[in-house]
Amino acid sequence: MFATKNTVIVPEIYGEQNANTANLGQIPNLELESGTTGAPGHIVQQDGDKFDLQFGRMALGSSTIFPAGHIVNVTQAKSLTIASKDTTSFAEISSDYRISVTPLKNNSRIYLQFYFLTNTNMASNTLFQFDIRYLVSGSLPTGGRGSAADSTNGKITSDGGTMSGNIGSRLNTHFVGRPGNGYDSNDQLTINIQGYDEPAGASRTYGLIYKRESGGTGTMYVNHSTGNNDAWGFMTPMLMTAMEVQL
Repeated sequence: MFATKNTVIVPEIYGEQNANTANLGQIPNLELESGTTGAPGHIVQQDGDKFDLQFGRMALGSSTIFPAGHIVNVTQAKSLTIASKDTTSFAEISSDYRISVTPLKNNSRIYLQFYFLTNTNMASNTLFQFDIRYLVSGSLPTGGRGSAADSTNGKITSDGGTMSGNIGSRLNTHFVGRPGNGYDSNDQLTINIQGYDEPAGASRTYGLIYKRESGGTGTMYVNHSTGNNDAWGFMTPMLMTAMEVQL
C-alpha cells in the first residue's frame, strides 16, 4: 500500500476498522477529521466495518520547503485615495499608496507592482521619476543615489548591483517618464512600476516616492484627472501587489 515512508502511491486507501494502524508517513500538520460522506479530507465510516480515506486537502506547516521559483504567498491592496504632488525633490505623494508584507520564508524574494493612472498636467517636456522604498522608522526615506540596496534609505534589492558604464550623477530609480499621452487636464498616463526585494524574512511596508525635474513645470495627479466632469474626467484605484517567491 505504501512504497516508502512519507509517500502515498495510491489515490484511495481502504482498510478495516480492526486492521493495524496505517502509517501515513508522519506528514507534518496533516489533519483528518470525521465528517459527512464525500467531504474531502475526512474519514468516512462505511458499512460499519470499513472506512474510505479521501484526500482532498491538507494544511502545510510553516516549515514546508517549496521548490525554487514557487509562489509562496501573494498580498494585494488597493487605494481609492486621490492625491497630487508638485515637487522637485523626492517625496511621498500619499501614505495610502503603501503595501505591507510579512514574508513566510527567510530565503524568498518579494516581487512588487504598483499599477495606476495619472493625469500628467505639466509641461510636455518635463521628466518625472518614481522610486520604490520601504519604511524606515515609520516613514519612506527619500535619500540615497547610488546603485546599491540601502537599508538606511529604504532602497530595495532591485536598486542594487553595479550598472555597466559610467553612472556619474544619474539617479537609479524604478520609473522615469514624461507626459506621453498629452499634458493637459484630461490626459491620462498609465504607470506600471515593478521591482523586487529580498528582506530575509523581515516584515516591510513598501511605498512610492516622486519628483519632477527642476527645469520643468506642472503637477502629477494620481488616481484622478484634474478636470472634474463626466465627459472625460476619471478616477481609478491604485492596485498594489507583493508576490513572495521561494529562492
